[in-house]
Formats: sequence, structure tokens, C-alpha cells
Amino acid sequence: DQAITEFRQCLKEDPSFPGASGNQGNVYYQKGMYDEAALELTKALAIKENPRYHKGLARIYTEKKIYPLAMYHYGEALKGLPDDDSLHTGLADIYRKQGQYDKAGEEYFKALSANSANEDARLGMAALYLDTNETDKAFTELKRLQTVNPQSKKIHLLLAEEDEVGLLGLVH
Repeated sequence: DQAITEFRQCLKEDPSFPGASGNQGNVYYQKGMYDEAALELTKALAIKENPRYHKGLARIYTEKKIYPLAMYHYGEALKGLPDDDSLHTGLADIYRKQGQYDKAGEEYFKALSANSANEDARLGMAALYLDTNETDKAFTELKRLQTVNPQSKKIHLLLAEEDEVGLLGLVH
């Protein structure tokens, strides 16, 4: 809240300062104020091209399930931040949700090539394996992740899904 107050004050003094708008947009995003965040990040982009602003907008549009805009902004952000594994993971998640499994796999691979410890990318790969009925691969990926982070709720949730799918497969 203090950061928002400071950025507002800065923007009163200089409304065309993209850094203040961009940073304020990112703070709004962290607070779950997506509409306000999108407005500030868009203002910042209108003044100065910056891949971080595109990244923020991509995350917002992903949250709002406006995938075409999210994909556009992920693509623009990747031009300036090609090794940012979170961008590849975000894009892969969208492809997976849209059933574009080959493209999702490619993006998860790029994310893991940039950062092999990216838990979100590994979880995404496991979910992708579940989506494509490759339960053995999903189970292997999740067990590997569980060794590294045994407290992760996300891992346990996907393991439960995999177990349910596996059990259902035995019944049929």
C-alpha cells in the first residue's frame, strides 16, 4: 500500500514517467487488482517499450483467461527477455489449456532448458503428460519433484490426480 502511495505521488509530479506506472502496475497485480494493473502497465508501454511491462500484461490476461492477448504479450516480452523461463512456462500453460500439446511441450522444454529447477515448468510437464494419458511419465516427473520439494501442495494434488487416473485405468 505504501508503494502504491509513493507511485501515485510520483505520477502526480510526472504523469509520463513509465517506470512509476509500470511498477505501480506490478504492485497492483500482486494485490490482485488486475484492471488497475492492466491500465498502469498499458500506460507505461505507451510511453516506453519494456519487456517487463509486457510480462505483467501477459500474466494479467492469463489470469483473466484472455489468452490471445496474453500470448501476444508473452511473445513481446520474450523478444526482450528470451531466457526468462517464467515466460516460456506461462506461454506453455496457455497452449496446454487450449489443447495445443505439442506447442506446450516445446515451451516447457525451453523453460527447463533455461532453468532446470523451474518447478512450475516441471509441474506443467507433468500436467501435460496427464492430459496426453502418459501417466507413467507424469508419475516419474512428479516423484522427482516431490524428492526436491516434499511439502509442495501442487505436487501432491497432481500426484492424487495421477493416482485417480491410474486407478480408473485399472478399473476399465
